[in-house]
Amino acid sequence: MLIVIVCSALALCGLVLMVLWGRLSLSPPDAADTGAADTDSTDTAAAPASAPRARRVRLALRRYLWWATVVTVASFGTALLWTLPASRLIMRALALTSPDATDFFTEAQAFVGTISFEGTLSLFLFGALPGAFLSAVVFAFIYRWLPRGWLGGLIYGLLLLVIGAPNEDPLRPDNPDFGFIEPGWLAVVLFSILLIGQGMLLAAVFGWYSRRLPLRPRRPWLAASPLLATVVYVPIGVVLLIGAGVTALGALVVPSIGRWWVSRTVRWAGLVVLAVLTLIALPGFIGAVTFIASH
Repeated sequence: MLIVIVCSALALCGLVLMVLWGRLSLSPPDAADTGAADTDSTDTAAAPASAPRARRVRLALRRYLWWATVVTVASFGTALLWTLPASRLIMRALALTSPDATDFFTEAQAFVGTISFEGTLSLFLFGALPGAFLSAVVFAFIYRWLPRGWLGGLIYGLLLLVIGAPNEDPLRPDNPDFGFIEPGWLAVVLFSILLIGQGMLLAAVFGWYSRRLPLRPRRPWLAASPLLATVVYVPIGVVLLIGAGVTALGALVVPSIGRWWVSRTVRWAGLVVLAVLTLIALPGFIGAVTFIASH
């Protein structure tokens, strides 16, 4: 019961932040330094291709550290304030509507209707946090292709729902849990709310924190302290370290890639890619929803 109360409070906080920060758009590092909010601003902090290699690498890693910190805060914040608590509450609600499933084990080898601290911790480490981190990384790459503010978060949540949900969890049609959880239509509705909310809160946290983290902080060690949270889930730290290496290599080999990525050409190409991926994934999404809702 205590876990349900805590999850309810956390999810409520997440909803409040979606509203309070919903109008904020992600501000890139140069905009964060100047106080601007233009997500289409050019990369004024990037070193030109003619700059010495050491300077290019240093500036590239400085910007990467900024992005890594923002992504970490957004992923942990979203996982703790929405993905984890909302998932737990959904599981509890579906257990109440599926009284005949109380003696069943879920695919994750948990008793239906039983909410334990160990199970909640496992869900956070192996479900909510990795999912939120992956969503945050993708959002950091494609946020320029989306509308600003809450609308961008809403669209991103819909992309997570249509493209990602039928292939992984939570709307994977071959998940055996849907064989005994009922009604299926309620599961579809609740899990859809989960993913749409994840996209909206993720965008809101990105918008809020990106405006408060300068590219050149007075106390760099304090500004980068959120990265210490990666010790909770070591694979995230490993991914961030690999990303730092790729960033340094890119600054040496392809110094102009950063400016190319934020160009209008790439933005329009990205919109086309998102549209094509959505159209390709839509039949599978409709099929998965229809299959689950029919149970």
